[in-house]
Amino acid sequence: MDRIEHVVRHGDFRVVATAENMHPRTPGEAKWKVLVSLWKLENEATSTPEMIRLEDRRSADLSEALSGAVALAKRRIDEHNA
Repeated sequence: MDRIEHVVRHGDFRVVATAENMHPRTPGEAKWKVLVSLWKLENEATSTPEMIRLEDRRSADLSEALSGAVALAKRRIDEHNA
């Protein structure tokens, strides 16, 4: 599988993270392209999500790239709520 999506709830947000294998040609290229969207639950139908685009060069597999992106999104939510 070259692409995987993970959805979690964190506080008042729904976090949707998608990771895709980029099949790098050189060691310096990103292995994974990750897109994370943060949806505010109370007005999700009318809101525009915050989007986080990442390129991951270090993760060994898709699930690791995805979990790192979700952790980053949770930190961003926590910082916003502080």
